[in-house]
Amino acid sequence: YLPLKISDWEPSGRFSLFFEAENSVKSSEEWAVRADFDLSQGAFHNPPFTVAAESLHPKISLKGKYSQSLQSIPFSLAFDLSQGESLWNKYYLSWSKNPLLLNGSCVFHLPQRRIDELALEASLYSLGTIKAQGQLKIQEPKLIDLSLSTSALSLQSFLSLISQQGTESPALELKGEAEVLASFRKEGQKLQLAAQLQLKNGAVGSESKGFFIERMEARIPIYYESGSKGNEDKEEPIIEKGYFSAKNLKTSLFSIAPLRLDFEVGKNTFIIKPLSMEVFGGKEILGETIFRFDTEPFGIHGLSSLSLSGVDMSQFPLKSPQFRLSGKIQASLNPVEINLEEIKTQGEVAVNIFDGKVTVRNIRIKEPFSKNRTVSCDVMVEDLSLEKFTDTVPFGRVTGFLRGEVKDLAFSYGQPERFTLSLESVKKKGVSQKFSLGAVNSLSILSSGEESAVPAKSGLTRIVSEFGYEKIGMFCSLKNDIFTLRGTIQEKGVEYLVKRSWLFGISVVNKKPRNRISFKDMLSRLKRIGRSQKAK
Repeated sequence: YLPLKISDWEPSGRFSLFFEAENSVKSSEEWAVRADFDLSQGAFHNPPFTVAAESLHPKISLKGKYSQSLQSIPFSLAFDLSQGESLWNKYYLSWSKNPLLLNGSCVFHLPQRRIDELALEASLYSLGTIKAQGQLKIQEPKLIDLSLSTSALSLQSFLSLISQQGTESPALELKGEAEVLASFRKEGQKLQLAAQLQLKNGAVGSESKGFFIERMEARIPIYYESGSKGNEDKEEPIIEKGYFSAKNLKTSLFSIAPLRLDFEVGKNTFIIKPLSMEVFGGKEILGETIFRFDTEPFGIHGLSSLSLSGVDMSQFPLKSPQFRLSGKIQASLNPVEINLEEIKTQGEVAVNIFDGKVTVRNIRIKEPFSKNRTVSCDVMVEDLSLEKFTDTVPFGRVTGFLRGEVKDLAFSYGQPERFTLSLESVKKKGVSQKFSLGAVNSLSILSSGEESAVPAKSGLTRIVSEFGYEKIGMFCSLKNDIFTLRGTIQEKGVEYLVKRSWLFGISVVNKKPRNRISFKDMLSRLKRIGRSQKAK
């Protein structure tokens, strides 16, 4: 009988089997048993060849003793796989380059169905050695009690092993050694896990992404327990302390030298102590971050805070010489709540830019640890100088001040997914409100896809290069990849985006108020505006 999943697989190969049982001279109740299994040219595959192996040459050796009076079986097992190759979906492994050696021994007690004196040692060439010791109980109440330790595992070999998996090698360098000590005990519904990861002489980097961390050292403890009675809300005492340090952390945006994080660990609790650093001429403070592990059902809940002060945007490493930013960023996000489904914040990020203020609130990240994460927020714009803004972006010159808000702004896969935006001009004493012809054309392209009907070099436009306006009012939205743009100024059945002033003024009419376009088309219009302004 074979399970249906493998009944249609096609195995092949040759094997030899040696079996020997010998009665003890001293006691007729004691038997010594030995078995050797040797497979050559072993191969198998499922019908679609997503799981396959060939040229396998595993060797298995089993030795044991049986005593009828003691009803126990001490035995040892040796396994050697150093030839052949295997494929499991996209994962490929050459056993000749990465031989696997396994040695184990234990004592199996028949009446109690218990395994004592369990000792295992597994070695994967170039990666390192893993050892395990403990005991197992198969009948109720079941018991698993194991301790695990590793030699200095080579991180470089681990990365090399991953890079063999039939895909392009990652543009990543990884160096260093890691050691793990762990104990695991599960008896009935109770579970305990204690572990410690130690990292020495570590380094990771990607030249293509401009990311490097040098001289990493770490000791990271973990302690988890479930199934025991107690108060889940009770604050547990600190059991272990740990740290992570690096000589230098460098990204394409900033660098930190040196870097150190300190940890404290209690029962089902992991604490990252506060971290303060200088970034772009300002200061960033990550408050104490506490992660608590729920047991029934399993979950992770974290609590933290983040503050920024005096971050200078003029120090941002922007590549475009035309797009220059100047202003300061302040932030106070407290608390920052973290779980597996969502990260949400209270507080705000305030950006002083273009003589105005942009405030970001209600920052949330749904499915933060998956590729399809969604980042959302609300944005308020107050007294933004259009003159300074349009001097920075390729749109055409506009003067005056603007205010507005963006509600439910959401990004997925680096692209806007949805938002509603409303904007209106703000009159200020002594400040002119004018539109250049280039800005009129840009707004016309954005709303209708067509340039303004005002000739660039005829009549009044030969003398006047800028036109006064009384008010700007517009509303736009994005949902389900559909972008809409509407004017909020309505007069005599006409919808205006910009309403002219009484002398030498100009209006921008939304010629297609019911027009709905894809977000891709809207981006195409923005690129067209950028090209036309660059040509001028």
